[in-house]
Amino acid sequence: MSESGNQQQQQQPAAENQQQQDQSGNVNGPGIDGRQRNNNRFGGGNAFRNFKGQIQELPVMGTKAESSNQNTANFIKKFAAYILVNFKSPSVLSRAVSELEDPLVLLRNELPDISKIVAYLQIVQTEPGENETEAERTLRVQQNSMAMAPANALYAQEMNQFSKKKSLLQENMAKLWGIILGQCTKALVENLRAEHDFEIQQNNYNAIWLLKSIKRVVHGVTTSSNPIHTAFTATRDFYKTKQMGKPLEDYQADFENAQELMKM
Repeated sequence: MSESGNQQQQQQPAAENQQQQDQSGNVNGPGIDGRQRNNNRFGGGNAFRNFKGQIQELPVMGTKAESSNQNTANFIKKFAAYILVNFKSPSVLSRAVSELEDPLVLLRNELPDISKIVAYLQIVQTEPGENETEAERTLRVQQNSMAMAPANALYAQEMNQFSKKKSLLQENMAKLWGIILGQCTKALVENLRAEHDFEIQQNNYNAIWLLKSIKRVVHGVTTSSNPIHTAFTATRDFYKTKQMGKPLEDYQADFENAQELMKM
């Protein structure tokens, strides 16, 4: 047998072994990186198309590998609207989701203010007169105290309501955390769990952090990404966004996604 024939016989088993290794996943095939392997593990694009989420009326999110054209802005808008209809005392949380702001900071703006209550009730305090005697001072203090009684009562009532609203907000945050994760594919949840602060934020049920993280991860940006390169790419993609014969809705989704990346 010729020398070339021997070489072909030696190369054939090697090629078969390489093919078996690629199929078993022990050795990476050409062009397959870690993200793609993770995507294949959960069924890839087919899994995303078939994924419905826990709540049918809400949109779902997956990794960039599962779908490269996801509208995170619409995802957040839908959640803000869902909260208004399905949550108790929803205004602060819905606004926080819509603006991606800390709901506790927004709630603090509703903290009762005794001076505003006094102004609302048009209570006028008697000022001390010139050469006020001790008896006159005692009488004035009593009159002012009586005048302030309705304001103090209303202030105590509003503080009680504020305390209840704060407790309910914290309950709603925990509820929202679970709903958001229920609308994410397994691959996306795994990527979110890999974020540096996930455990801490999960303990606090910080749903706003979760939404912000979804915005990043869905577009391929993680906490380990290079921030300078991310900013450059986001700016470039934003200015390159064009309709190019796409339906208006698709173009709007692309524009909103590019705009969202610019804000990261």
